[in-house]
Order: sequence, then structure tokens, then C-alpha cells
Amino acid sequence: MKYLSTHRRPATAGVLAALLALGTGEVVARLLTAGSSPVLAVGQEVIEDLATPRRPVGPLR
Repeated sequence: MKYLSTHRRPATAGVLAALLALGTGEVVARLLTAGSSPVLAVGQEVIEDLATPRRPVGPLR
């Protein structure tokens, strides 16, 4: 059991750090400009990147 508890601590710390960073980014974005959000901006970029058609790789048959 000690093995699991020692390996969960870094994972938990990483998740908490990510949540803190997202929360801080949201607060700063709201203070600087109304309606902006780093989470939404990154999400929109990912959606746009995945929605663009890709050139097929390899010969077409």
C-alpha cells in the first residue's frame, strides 16, 4: 500500500497545479478583458486544427 500512496502524491500535485494554473489564467483574463478565456481560446484552436481536412498520406486507390 505504501507504493501506491507515494506514487499518488506527485500525480495529485500535478493535477492540483494544473487546476490552479487554469483558475489563475481565468481570473487574470476576466480582470484584463471581459469575455476572454484561455481555456476557450485553446479549445477553439484545437477544434479548428482538428476540423481542417488533412492531405491523405500514401497512394490513393
